[in-house]
Amino acid sequence: MYKKYMLGAGAVCILAILGGWYWFQGGALPAAVSVDAEDGVVRGPGYTIEQVAIDESDAIPDIERPVQFSPTVPPEIRVTIEQRAEEARVILRADKTDAGAWLNLALWYHAANDYDGARAVWEFMTRVAPNDTTAFDNLGKLYHFALRDFSKAEQYFLESKKINPESTVPYVELFQLYTLSLKNEQKAFATMAEAEAHFPGDAGFAFTLGAYFRDTNRPAGAREAFLRALDTARAAGNIELVSQINVELAKL
Repeated sequence: MYKKYMLGAGAVCILAILGGWYWFQGGALPAAVSVDAEDGVVRGPGYTIEQVAIDESDAIPDIERPVQFSPTVPPEIRVTIEQRAEEARVILRADKTDAGAWLNLALWYHAANDYDGARAVWEFMTRVAPNDTTAFDNLGKLYHFALRDFSKAEQYFLESKKINPESTVPYVELFQLYTLSLKNEQKAFATMAEAEAHFPGDAGFAFTLGAYFRDTNRPAGAREAFLRALDTARAAGNIELVSQINVELAKL
């Protein structure tokens, strides 16, 4: 008889201790999760992780796998990462169902540029918590910026969008993938059009498009997108964004 695990809960720690170095490396912090005391469900911004039975044969990542540091990680940062990774392991040795500890362990692997370690945990999370798009988004970013496998990056972002249409993350990430790496403006613009239609009160998509047109020396397109963003920001009462958009318009 196989053993079953139940994916439970845990809080995701913030990597503030790494400071500017981690942000400079392009690290992305997962959002904090919360746990409902009544039903044990893990909830985060725009997603929910129900408890899921896990077959032991489902390739549970090796908790004792050491962190593999890239040469660019400073020695003092390595000490911190090792300590935090061990804290996650301590929790997982006692309870392999702690979702927060798994997410933290993957996060520390990624902070060390240990992409194989982070990928193994995130792939595991996509299997045992398939309605939590955090792992899908993180894998998409990993394949885009670190592993440079753009087709896999697109696959993960599209899957994330399908699982949780109310998350804005995959739309933004797909736009970056299409413009920065795949050079496919047709897909990029279609993604932004879909996002604007799906999130009519969010001015950020039109603003992002305006900035792209600005940076690619297409002032007419930039003005049109910025004006669209301006109307949305005004309707939402976002005074700060209205001011920012007016500055951009004045530069055109």
